[in-house]
Amino acid sequence: MACGGRISCEVFLRCRAAYLFCGMSFSNLERCCYDGVMVGGGNNILIWLFVFFVLVYSGRICYYIHVFIQYVYCTVVTNHREGFNFMKYGTIAAMTVSACAAIAAGAATETAKPSLKAQSGLIAPSGRSVETYSWQSDRGGKKHNMIVVKPAKPVKDGDKIPLFVVLHGGGMGITGTYLWEAMPTSDELMCDICYIPEDFYGLLVEVRTQDDWWGVPKNPEYNRKSKSSEVVKKPIPKKKSETETRVLEQVEWVASNFAIDRNRIYLGGASMGGSGTLGLGLPNGDIFAAVKANVSATPYHGVTRLGLGGKLNAVPDPPPLVEYSSQNDIWSVDKDMLYNGMDDARYAYYAYWGAFGHSGRNSRVLPKVDLVGSFNIFDIRLDQPYVAFSKGTTNDPLPWPDAHLNAKHPLGNATGQRNAYYRWQNVIDAEDKFEVELRLLTTNEWASKHFVFPTKSSADVTLRRVANFDIKGGEKIACSYNGRDFEVEADKTGHITIPQLEMTVEPRKLTLKHIEPRKGKKVKALKRPVYKPGNGESGISLGEYMAEFITVDGLQKPGEVAAVAGVLREPFKCDNRADDKSECPLVVVHTNDAYKDFREGGDEIVPEGSWALFVAGGNSAKELEKNKAVKECVIEFAKKRTGVKTVEVYTPPAKK
Repeated sequence: MACGGRISCEVFLRCRAAYLFCGMSFSNLERCCYDGVMVGGGNNILIWLFVFFVLVYSGRICYYIHVFIQYVYCTVVTNHREGFNFMKYGTIAAMTVSACAAIAAGAATETAKPSLKAQSGLIAPSGRSVETYSWQSDRGGKKHNMIVVKPAKPVKDGDKIPLFVVLHGGGMGITGTYLWEAMPTSDELMCDICYIPEDFYGLLVEVRTQDDWWGVPKNPEYNRKSKSSEVVKKPIPKKKSETETRVLEQVEWVASNFAIDRNRIYLGGASMGGSGTLGLGLPNGDIFAAVKANVSATPYHGVTRLGLGGKLNAVPDPPPLVEYSSQNDIWSVDKDMLYNGMDDARYAYYAYWGAFGHSGRNSRVLPKVDLVGSFNIFDIRLDQPYVAFSKGTTNDPLPWPDAHLNAKHPLGNATGQRNAYYRWQNVIDAEDKFEVELRLLTTNEWASKHFVFPTKSSADVTLRRVANFDIKGGEKIACSYNGRDFEVEADKTGHITIPQLEMTVEPRKLTLKHIEPRKGKKVKALKRPVYKPGNGESGISLGEYMAEFITVDGLQKPGEVAAVAGVLREPFKCDNRADDKSECPLVVVHTNDAYKDFREGGDEIVPEGSWALFVAGGNSAKELEKNKAVKECVIEFAKKRTGVKTVEVYTPPAKK
């Protein structure tokens, strides 16, 4: 900022900082504070008064005013003195001004094009380098800021770094979330959900209006009797929203432009961000390895997107979920719908609760629920199987719905958990054999003052994301566990559930084998949507279609990532699905690079209304027989997957 226009720059930054600072201050007043009590927010007059003080006086005076109003509002208006701390708010206020200035500087690079330009060289209060971006998709709409937080240590060539995506709450915004990253070791200030590990990349995204709760209406409603949101005035969308599409495109862009390990992308959020984590994370288990949410502001977004409590929606295996909430928090309503729904669907989740109010701070949560953090979501990988536990015998009774906001109820102040003690360790995932170790959490791994760890417990065990041990729908599988041999039949989706396996603190191996041996080459598919920022040339973003990357075992060398042997695209855009897609023809396009050519010419070569299968493989004499076998393998897989009756083969002309 040391330039000829120093005065004008300072005025601009002060205006910008004041706007964001006031927005953060008064949105925080809406919660005021700490026990889930909702109160009225600020008004425009007060906001502009803050702007005036920032312009006329120093940031120090503005800080004192902020502290005073927070104190008066929390002690006099709401009578919620607990947790107010002058030093804490002084730190936050000072950091807010500096962070807002950084965001303001980044906002000056806003562009209407999705080709992003960074404001680099900024340093987070923690000392980590950050880059700010302005994002607008090719579909138009509002511009959204995003912040990329870099790892603490320099990234070397060839490194693949995990990515933690954070969704902000209603009272913080992207700036407030940015601040929480500043003090990762402070029990008082630390928000566990917002903390980006030092060896991770971080991505902070935003919604620009309080009316958008990450793709659902503000303060969404739900009808428990009908188990749906269709009867309320503003129903929760069952399909992918514009906000969800945009966030996934941002994640894809970061994954493509930084050294990101795609098998270790995680999502987290608190309050409104927790609601978004449920709604955006759980249906996209092909992108996020695991997700974590705290005091989710109602569970309805995730419940609706998954179809919990009714007919389940067709989504990839949802990522394992860690969620902790409070029965004395008004926003933690109806969590039984989420937990029971996940349990009935046999999805993986770890739930914790206690009377800690609407808070994510360690100083508030851990004295009530010290098991939070005992299960590390960052150990989960997208390319490895995981175990979903349900109907556990050591699960505690839920305080919802009867004990919610009812301190006199026997469970009104109770501490509890679901699935907290269950652990697994992958051993073998091969074509002819699958093996996993099951056990219970021990006191040597985690200390607790509130929970008595069991030495034995039973639960239904469901295997998900199994990659190499291919299980067909309805197939009978030979199993062995703890000296007992038995058979289990897979459900129609190809998932195995073994009822009520007893686990102890000593690991026990569960082994699965095919009764009927496998014949021929095995094809595995990684189902994931293709997302990329649109370039405006074709007019259609590939993110509007669902696609599947098809790999064939044996193409890659040991330790090498499997090459894409085919890309299968659905015939219609995500928001325009056909009832019976098997009636659409399958157009097979032979190409040297399936993924590249699919991206560059997929929409032109195969227009909407047809399945598109781009099959890779050259035609040299040396590789001819191999390529022929690969193509046949991929085409056969696609025909079975789609159920199509008509297959057309198209060979594009050679490129000049």
